[in-house]
Amino acid sequence: MKKYLSLFLVFAAIFSFSAVYSQTKKPFSVVLDAGHGGKDPGALGSFLKEKDLNLRLVKLIGERLENNNSDIKVIYTRKTDIFLALETRAQIANNAHADLFVSIHTNAVENNTTVSGTETYTLGLSKTKANLDVAMRENSVILLESDYKEKYKGFDPKSVDSYIMFELTQNKFIEQSINVASYVQENFVSKANRKDRGVRQAGFLVLHAVAMPSILIEMGFISNPEEEKFLGTDAGMEQLADAVYAAILKYKRDYERKSGIQPDDKKDTKKNDVQQPSPVVEPKTATKIVDKPDSITTVQIEPQPKDEIVYKLQLFAAKQPVKNKAEFKGLKLDCYREGDWYKYTYGSTSSFEQINKIKQEIADKFDKAFVVAFKNGVRISVQEALNQK
Repeated sequence: MKKYLSLFLVFAAIFSFSAVYSQTKKPFSVVLDAGHGGKDPGALGSFLKEKDLNLRLVKLIGERLENNNSDIKVIYTRKTDIFLALETRAQIANNAHADLFVSIHTNAVENNTTVSGTETYTLGLSKTKANLDVAMRENSVILLESDYKEKYKGFDPKSVDSYIMFELTQNKFIEQSINVASYVQENFVSKANRKDRGVRQAGFLVLHAVAMPSILIEMGFISNPEEEKFLGTDAGMEQLADAVYAAILKYKRDYERKSGIQPDDKKDTKKNDVQQPSPVVEPKTATKIVDKPDSITTVQIEPQPKDEIVYKLQLFAAKQPVKNKAEFKGLKLDCYREGDWYKYTYGSTSSFEQINKIKQEIADKFDKAFVVAFKNGVRISVQEALNQK
């Protein structure tokens, strides 16, 4: 009798642990932000309003996520035609401790009916006038808030000088944000046959205020008659929704793989739905700048001793080599290249504790530096590196 009682207690304990684990396991959460709304119509076309298009696309993406993925939680900043401050949108995302923030917008250019295409933004310095114009237009929504000068600490969305702050911004989520932005743009081309205007960076207040990977999507130009017509069709919006939905799933799979979470292959198996994207394969090689920081001469990174793991601090990334060494703030930086990005690092040690000490030492210069890991000269996730120690 005691034997059976012991077995019963063991099974009961296992069942209890499993139940608690299943209840406490945090779902992957996505905040969908429909730009503009209420008294703020956004960009205006000949027969469409941006605020309506944004909300329509957000709802289509949200339906796909909620109907096909039990392990994804969707949070909406708005589901109706209401006005929300940019600060409020960010607070909703931060209070939810979300894993991804996706803000949906529609583009426009004054007195130009020929510009077309989609572009997806991450937070950063506006390096072109076109990027700055988009950021200024989207940030100008704060002018509808009565206390915007106090709330946004004197930020003037129409003043170029106000955007200098973004030159010094080091976003620790920049790599993840760029990845998901790239997936969106790839899918806009392959699933919606849209013109690709690329992944861009600009100083968007709403992206600056959220504490998670974040992107801002411009789904097309309402000022272009052909694109406005496309955006006004059910088929067009469905294609755009499919593209963003698939990009979010692909990023989620990245997140799970790098976090050591085992994906559930049984999820998202609804027939005739968007095909599940394949996991992203980590780059097998990287390149390192060997002369001056503005040199474009590159070599393969020299392999480390077999199976040696090295930790470094990544400070920032740029599309072009940084020519102004003043941005290094007196530190001697290394630079390696992944894809189209030049990534600048400081320090090199096999000790995770040591790299975190170095991080504290330079916090006054680069307070948003983050740890990256390499094995045999190939970038791996920090969690993977720690698991191999």
